Amino acid sequence: MRIFELNHVLGLHCLTQLRNKNTSITDFRRNTYVLGALLLGEATRKLEWEKYDIETPLAKCEGILVKSPVFIPILRAGLSLLNIALKFFPDAKVGMVGAQRDEKTAESSTYYQKFPEIKDQHVFILEPMLATGGTLISSIQEILLHQPKSLAIISIVAAQQGIEYLSSFENVALYTGAIDASLNQQKYIVPGLGDFGDRWSGT
Repeated sequence: MRIFELNHVLGLHCLTQLRNKNTSITDFRRNTYVLGALLLGEATRKLEWEKYDIETPLAKCEGILVKSPVFIPILRAGLSLLNIALKFFPDAKVGMVGAQRDEKTAESSTYYQKFPEIKDQHVFILEPMLATGGTLISSIQEILLHQPKSLAIISIVAAQQGIEYLSSFENVALYTGAIDASLNQQKYIVPGLGDFGDRWSGT
């Protein structure tokens, strides 16, 4: 797996706010938006584009048009990043993966999965917290069967254990705001930021 860890002062500022247990839901969402946008900018750096001629108020000018990728959020937390992605690519096709974590065993199970046409497309999985990697592995395997042009994961925080678990996917990239060293007994990322879905949703 190819790994990109964001090293940007604004990203670190946002990550600090996200980690803080006293951050309000309003500030949690705002910092998610900024950090997510920074990660999206890096992850989409090499998207395909074509030349596009326009006229400014003063002269003719050559620009570019970027081809929209496919976004696949992992429900429910991934919807926070989808909201950001669609601001940049409003015509992008969207898939969905529904995954639920058993609070007693910490095991994850997939209850829903639906993808648009992804053959020869650039595909991004949106998963704010990469912990054990168990939620992602079946989705990655299924997506690769459809032969995307590229596949990447965008994650706010990733645990080293989860990265190692997914390391066999050599052609998959990970873009993350931080790599945390460990998981606790309940398989939460430490230091992490708690349950991302609960904090973003206010539940």
